[in-house]
Order: sequence, then C-alpha cells, then structure tokens
Amino acid sequence: MDYPRSPSKGRTWRKRKNARINKQIRIISYAGLFSWSLNNGLVLKAVTPKVFKKTGRGLKTTKSVSPGDLIIALPLNLLITFDTILENNDLNFIFRNHPSICQKYLFILFLLIEKKKGENSYFFHYLNTLPENFSTPSYISQDEMQLCPNFIQEETGLQNRQILNAIKHISCIHSLIANDLSCIDSEVKWAWNVINTRSVYFNAKHLKCFKNISSINVDFALAPVLDLLNHNDTANVVAGFNKSTKHYEVHTNDIYTPGSQLFINYGPHSNRKLFCEYGFVLPFNMNDTIPIPSDILYNHFNSTNGSIDILDFNKLYLATDGFSWVFEAVAHFKESNTPSQSDILSLSFYKNFNIKPCVGSCIIEGFKRKVLGLMIEEHRRCLRSLHCLTLPHQTSPIVVAKILIESEINLMLKIMKSLDTKCLLDFSL
Repeated sequence: MDYPRSPSKGRTWRKRKNARINKQIRIISYAGLFSWSLNNGLVLKAVTPKVFKKTGRGLKTTKSVSPGDLIIALPLNLLITFDTILENNDLNFIFRNHPSICQKYLFILFLLIEKKKGENSYFFHYLNTLPENFSTPSYISQDEMQLCPNFIQEETGLQNRQILNAIKHISCIHSLIANDLSCIDSEVKWAWNVINTRSVYFNAKHLKCFKNISSINVDFALAPVLDLLNHNDTANVVAGFNKSTKHYEVHTNDIYTPGSQLFINYGPHSNRKLFCEYGFVLPFNMNDTIPIPSDILYNHFNSTNGSIDILDFNKLYLATDGFSWVFEAVAHFKESNTPSQSDILSLSFYKNFNIKPCVGSCIIEGFKRKVLGLMIEEHRRCLRSLHCLTLPHQTSPIVVAKILIESEINLMLKIMKSLDTKCLLDFSL
C-alpha cells in the first residue's frame, strides 16, 4: 500500500531551523562571555543579558535604576587597549622599530592573531560573540552599490578604500614578523569593522606606554560586554575610565523600572551616521538630518558667478523640525536673482543677515516642496531598485539601507505635509 508522502521541508523551514540553531549558539556564546567576564572582575549592577525582540541582544534591568547609578564597570584586564597590543612581543617589536606605522593596523593584527588562537586566546569568549559579517556599507557588494543613493555609494567607496589601504599596510607589517598567520582580505575587513563599530573612547593618557611615547594616536579601546548596551537617542549616560577605581564605568542619568532594556547613547547622530559607522538605524531618531543635495541649488539658481560655490553645504539640511536656517534664508532669493558672494558669506558665517522675502510666502513654500519632491522621487527610485534584490541574510547592509531610505522618505513627507498646512493658513489670512 502506498502511503501519501509527507511534504518535503523547503527553504523556509531550513531558514527557520538555522535561525533557531544560530540563536542557541549566540545564547551559549554570551553565557560564556559573561561567565569569563565576571570571573575576571566585571561589575554588573542591576542588569542581566537578554535577547529583545526588536533590538536583539541587550541588557535588562533586574531592579529599579535611578539617575547616577553605576550600571557596569570593566577592569583594565578586560579591555583591549594599546597596552594590550604591546604585550604581544611581535607587535611590540614592530611598534618600537617602525613607530610611523598606524596603530590601528596593529590593533587589526592583534585581533587576527587572537582569533586564530581559538580557545587558547585570553579573549576567546569575547571574540566568539562578535558577528562574522557586519551591516555597514563596506559589506555592500559592487552590484548592490550601483542601486543605492549617492551618499551610500560615496560612503561604501570610502570604507572600501580605507580597508584596501589597511590590507596593503598590514601585508607589509606581517612580513616583518615570524608568524604563520595568513592575512586574508575578508578577515582584515572583519577586524577593521570590529574596531570601527565596537570601540569606545579611551584617553591615551591612561595607558602605561603613553609615559614613554611622545605622540600616540590610540584613543580607543575594545570593551567586552559593553557593546551589549544598545544605542538610544534619548538615553543619558556618563561613560569613561575612572582613574581611582581603574575601571571603565557606565553611569546612567535616567530612570528605569525592573525588566526594562537599558540603553547607552553614542552621541547625537543622524541615521546616516549610525548606518555608516555602526550598521543600524533608529525607527524614530530625534537627531536625524538629511543633507540637501548641492545640485538642486545649482539648478535652481543657474549659478555662473561662483557665489554658490562658497556656501557651506553642510548647513543645508532637513531636520525633524523642518529646513535648516541657512536653507530658509537661501529660499528667499528669487530664482532669477542669484545671491551675491557677500550674501553667501553672511549665510555661511551666520552673520546678521536680514531675510527679506522677494516673493510671496506660498511661492517660497512651493520652492521647498519642489526640493522635497525631487529628493523623495530619487529616494523612491533607489528603493524600488533595492526591493528587487535577493538578500542572502537578514543582517545584510541592504536591509538596513532600505530602512534608512524609508525613514528619510517618511521624514520628508512629514515636512511636506507641514508646508501644505502652513500655506493654507497663510492663504486664509
């Protein structure tokens, strides 16, 4: 008798199975990290690790937290500083005999050496929790990059050039030491991203080697466990190395109830900055800004006298509360009347520039809508192209790039709506 065959398990089932396995591996890895860290002096106050649905791994409060409370403290032996790098005899030799070599490259080599040691590395449990790939622009492929907005293409190109430069120099450095380490390009890119996305500020004056070196450019450190604290634009924290306790400490100035996720603040970064530097964006970012492309102004004023060239385009942007002040001022010039160089200089240096509208306010708002319309259309064009891509995994930088583009479109539509409301009010008056 022939029994009906059970349906074969397809790609979706395999993906879900792999996701469950990977999640279990991550949980085991983080358990090992915390056990190792606590055994080596980590101080945790009122927090415990947890995997959150929206943000992934993070730290959860176990009791009420008040402003000024110490959250986490890492002793020096848990930090990877330049002192740690120089404890490696080969890297110490290179630094002493070739002091002009970029210290960041020695950090990269250190990570590769320790990673190859596997479980024999003192930092094994930390390295074991680091991702194999990152969602930063440097992981965008050449084909994907062609479909991205200009600003992502520029950042991807910049990061790739920096990584290629690191690969070239590290190959030269590696030849100076007797080590069987093979410096594969992808591994150098991985280590470069570890440092870029996970390092914290560490004043070089706290280093032992600083006393004997006149000039040193290593004001950063890697801090195991600390990178479990997720960024939030409203979080208020104080973080830094405490000379008295010899610990890197994080204090919060916020109030948390038990069971809440505790956040850190990397700084007042826009979503573009967060994506480029760390590989993520916030769904609602109070610090978000969108630069206004310079070609829009060039086309608008049809500038031939060079006056637009001296304008500080960094001051032309959209924010959560609308257009920047400099753009508001520029928008008051007639399309047929290119601003003079003295006008532009006044705008650039925020001097007492008297804004006198040359046209009705609705026409000015119309120019703003035109600018927004051009920017929205370009964003939507890129988004349509990116939606056609088949993504290899959900941590792909293209996934984050699409979220970034969508968030910028939503912000621009919000500003567009406020302009329509303002123009209607002006007309009714």
